[in-house]
Amino acid sequence: AQVEQALDILALHPSTASHLSFQLAQYFVADDPPEPLVTKMAQKYLATGGDIRAVLETMFLSAEFRDPANYGAKFKTPYEYVISSARATGVTINNYRPLYGTMQLLGMPTYGCLTPNGYASTQDAWLNPDSMMIRLSFATAIGSGRLPLDHQPDDDEANGGPPVVTKNPNRKIKLLMNDDSDRPGRQRMTPPDPNTVAAALGGYFSKSTTDAISAAPAQLSTALLLGSPDFMKR
Repeated sequence: AQVEQALDILALHPSTASHLSFQLAQYFVADDPPEPLVTKMAQKYLATGGDIRAVLETMFLSAEFRDPANYGAKFKTPYEYVISSARATGVTINNYRPLYGTMQLLGMPTYGCLTPNGYASTQDAWLNPDSMMIRLSFATAIGSGRLPLDHQPDDDEANGGPPVVTKNPNRKIKLLMNDDSDRPGRQRMTPPDPNTVAAALGGYFSKSTTDAISAAPAQLSTALLLGSPDFMKR
């Protein structure tokens, strides 16, 4: 009974209300969420005895959440980027290993966080030159149909994939990503239709992205869409 009482005291403490409200606003609104929004959410938390549904309702109905300045302000985590790319292409997923391998390369393997606070959701945790190179390699591979997502994995892939014994970083990326473009006799996935990808993304792209796609060869359109600055944000 004393332990439960202590937990109730901690759960309803103002510091807990502020901390949880900040975390929720940081995930859904902006890396540095507006202080008035966090305050409103914390007040709702305390007024409702810690009702997270009510706190989220306060956030979703707030002016800050609907502020155009906060639209597309969140940089996608590796998980969000990889999964949203696969969804946008509409390809049938029979082989998840290229997706898992890419998230592993990007430092966010599923269920692999070593600390109890979970993976970060802020841009400074995930935006760096190495991760951008991997993201663009992934966008190019999936956009050109080089990832065997729609094929059942081979025996070597089912047992963990080919061993990574190369010192070449680009080759290592290809192996962990299961990019099979250089494997003789392997049937390639049909490249995703760029129009399907564009429609899935709502057709919203900046002028610079639109100009880059228009100036590039048609076979690069899907890769440019998935690798664009617009698609890196949510």
